[in-house]
Amino acid sequence: MGEQRRKKDASLEEKKELNEKRIGDGCTSSPDFNFTDCCNQHDKDYGEAKISRWQADKKLRVCISKKGVGFYNFKILPWVYWGGVRVFGGKYYGSSRQKKCKICNYFRNKTANFKKYFL
Repeated sequence: MGEQRRKKDASLEEKKELNEKRIGDGCTSSPDFNFTDCCNQHDKDYGEAKISRWQADKKLRVCISKKGVGFYNFKILPWVYWGGVRVFGGKYYGSSRQKKCKICNYFRNKTANFKKYFL
């Protein structure tokens, strides 16, 4: 009984570590084709926010362009993905940094309460 419990606890720890190391989920809500690594890097760039959003999106577009060889000769697709992240990706930029920022959350809540009562 005790050995089974230890194995279960160890597997839960491994899952937790894998979730913490996870850097992306591919091209979220879009086909990955053969450039999943480009999308994972883009997710990492967005989460860490060490480079500007514009640079991260350009980096994704260039990476997808380089992956397009042979049957997947990408000419328009990189621009489609670039447009998609420019339009729909703004709320995800800096997401991991925002989760860690306690003062940001404090002011976000205060602003929400202010808007609720005064605007």
